[in-house]
Amino acid sequence: MIKNYDACNFKMAIPEVALGGGCCKVKLTTIGKIGQEECQLAILSCKLVTLKQQSYEIELQPDMLRLNSIGRTVSEGQMENPGAGFGLAGAKLEVEVLDLLKKEKYSIHFKRGGDRKWSLEGIDVEEQVEVDRRALREKRRKTNRLL
Repeated sequence: MIKNYDACNFKMAIPEVALGGGCCKVKLTTIGKIGQEECQLAILSCKLVTLKQQSYEIELQPDMLRLNSIGRTVSEGQMENPGAGFGLAGAKLEVEVLDLLKKEKYSIHFKRGGDRKWSLEGIDVEEQVEVDRRALREKRRKTNRLL
C-alpha cells in the first residue's frame, strides 16, 4: 500500500462525511494533477466500514469522470437511515477507482481518527486490469439517465 498519489494521474481531497437528517452523506472531490495528461476514471464503489465492521455501500454520482490537469469533479452520495447505533468513530472509507486509459485500479483507503478528521490511509494499485466494457457501458447509461 502506497501512502500518497504519486503513482496516480489524479488525486482525491479528504472526503467530507456527515451524519444528519436520518442519513449519512459522502462528498468526494477528484482533482487532476498539474502536468498530467487527461484521465478518464470510473468510480466502481464507495464503501463505508464502521468500527463494528458493518459495511455500507454508497453510490456516488457522477461516477464517470474525465479530468484534465486543472480539472476537478465533485461526486456525492448518501445512505438513508443507517440505523440505531451507527457512528463514524473509527470508520473507514474505501473508494475503488478504475483509470480507463492506464487500465489501473486504485483502492483508496481513508480512515477517521480520534480527532474526528479523515485522513488518507493508503492506496492499493492493481496494474493491467481487464476492463469489462459492457459493465461500463451500462454504468454510463445509468449515469446519463440520472443527470
